[in-house]
Amino acid sequence: MMEPGLEGFRFFSDGHALIGRLWLAQAAGRQPTAVVLHGLPGIEQNHDIALALRAMGWNSLIFHYRGCWGSSGRYAIQTIPRDVGHALDALEQHPRVDSERLILIGHSLGGWAAVLVAADDPRVRAVVSIAGVSDPAGWQMPVEYAAGITPWLTDLSPEALVAQFSEAGETMRPVAVVDRIAPRPLLILHGNADTAVSVSHSERLAAGAGDNSELVIFPDADHGFSWHRPDLIDHLRRWVSAL
Repeated sequence: MMEPGLEGFRFFSDGHALIGRLWLAQAAGRQPTAVVLHGLPGIEQNHDIALALRAMGWNSLIFHYRGCWGSSGRYAIQTIPRDVGHALDALEQHPRVDSERLILIGHSLGGWAAVLVAADDPRVRAVVSIAGVSDPAGWQMPVEYAAGITPWLTDLSPEALVAQFSEAGETMRPVAVVDRIAPRPLLILHGNADTAVSVSHSERLAAGAGDNSELVIFPDADHGFSWHRPDLIDHLRRWVSAL
């Protein structure tokens, strides 16, 4: 039996069954909903963000892109934005979701996807990018680093994963499309001690976004905000409560 505040969530993206979990606000009826997008491969699932939002009266969905963590299909960064779009489609049909108040919160590669999707999908009313990749072609990933990621991905070698980033085209660059999000609000968070994705990614994103964006740099936080989760959650709470 599922708990009343949490249910399994399954939907299809281009014929692939994607799985996740949906945290539900306590109040009855349709509530605002955040899609919390994990990174690559998604070891940090950001459940604490989902739980914090639920305590504020929000629903939160965390799902897994095709080809990772039990979702079917072959993993490819090029198809992640489509998976996010189909997640929004599925949420619109849920009886507890207010389809007029959908936001995206993405960490790392999830921040990359959040900006790309929001740039072209008006259903997204606000965006948060946490340590997001703003230009995948310019993100240098050694094959040795990729080898530590691909065990969690389906049908993908380390060399093929590295090639996906180097071959990303102009439409896969958040810095090229972030200006389309305006006038919707955009929050950009990054740790200055991030050695996985340089803080320059978020600085460039904010520079291209315009006045609708807010950039906050945490001086000592690493890529996963490992020792700064309370600070991260507090800032997200304040920002979301103003939406």
